[in-house]
Amino acid sequence: MALAATLSITGTATGTADTKPPAPGATCDTASPTQPSDYVCDSTVAGPFTLTELGSGTYSGEVQLDWSIYTSSAPCAEASGTVTFSAGPDSITSTLDAKSRVCESQPVSDTYTMDLQSTVISGTGRFASATGTFETLGNLVETTTPGQFTITEAIQGTVTVPDPAPTPTTTPTPSAAPTAT
Repeated sequence: MALAATLSITGTATGTADTKPPAPGATCDTASPTQPSDYVCDSTVAGPFTLTELGSGTYSGEVQLDWSIYTSSAPCAEASGTVTFSAGPDSITSTLDAKSRVCESQPVSDTYTMDLQSTVISGTGRFASATGTFETLGNLVETTTPGQFTITEAIQGTVTVPDPAPTPTTTPTPSAAPTAT
């Protein structure tokens, strides 16, 4: 019977987010929306990371921000999507939970805070069949190019990895002695 190992994961990541409207005709313009899809923005995220147990590598993913939940008392968007962290043959893929948020840090600022909760849904290499959760806290800062942001984040969580099943060994079958004719 294989035993599982629970690993503590901590580290940092930086990168970029390129944001665009999710569909033709949508604007991703939450300041002056004219239709419900204007509240939604799709982002391609990518960059380097260093995490305990996984090492250094790159992450990439697709994140959608839905600003329709925005209120003056909670100036936040719901974040959803999937992100993969890869380091050589090992990777961990997680999906953002419904409670993940990106919030304005000041109403007039181009800086946003992130509080992302995610669940590990798959992995490769040492992390094949992994399960677990992550919390990512960080910032998005809009660059001088509209729709582009820099990302800085701290990541912590746990990942449970099943011990690999033992490789069965075969016992050679003795060959029959040649028969004399």
